[in-house]
Amino acid sequence: MEHHLSYEEQLLLFKERGMQGIEPDTADFEKQLNTLKIIGYYKLKQYSYTFLNRKSLKYEEIQFNDLVKDIIGINN
Repeated sequence: MEHHLSYEEQLLLFKERGMQGIEPDTADFEKQLNTLKIIGYYKLKQYSYTFLNRKSLKYEEIQFNDLVKDIIGINN
């Protein structure tokens, strides 16, 4: 039987791979979890692909919240 990562594990996987601005035990983390539930891991991964260093397989210079703003079209 396949093991599926929980939403928290998915979000922490982004952090482990270098995505910035993901800090457990903060109010923002709960908002980020809700965002992940709505948008989905694979959609976020698709949009973040341009920030992925293909050699190190780490994200570079991308904040989770900025990525989400870009996806939903909110300008800073």
